[in-house]
Amino acid sequence: MRVLVCSIEGPNGFSQVVDLVDEQKALQLAKAPNATVIRRRKDRRVVEIHLRSLCDESSLPRRMGDPRKYSKHHQTDQNPENVWYLRHLPDETEDLYRLSVTDCLKRAA
Repeated sequence: MRVLVCSIEGPNGFSQVVDLVDEQKALQLAKAPNATVIRRRKDRRVVEIHLRSLCDESSLPRRMGDPRKYSKHHQTDQNPENVWYLRHLPDETEDLYRLSVTDCLKRAA
């Protein structure tokens, strides 16, 4: 039996399907502190799991756009108006990012 896993804080406040998992993975997810388990009354089997966010992201700027952008220019507490800043990239992705940028530069030339 497959179990539906939903995020109850999806876009526009609606729930969003995150995954469809087997019972073993569902029982593992059910132990999480941010999980609400929905069980079938007849046999008490897990039929759905609702996950809620554990962090408070209300102070982060919300903009409709590409979340994969590497730079931003909107004003924040740390960033003055009309100043661009670059998103921090993890060290383990440095080679992949460099390869991607150099490939784009070669195609543009």
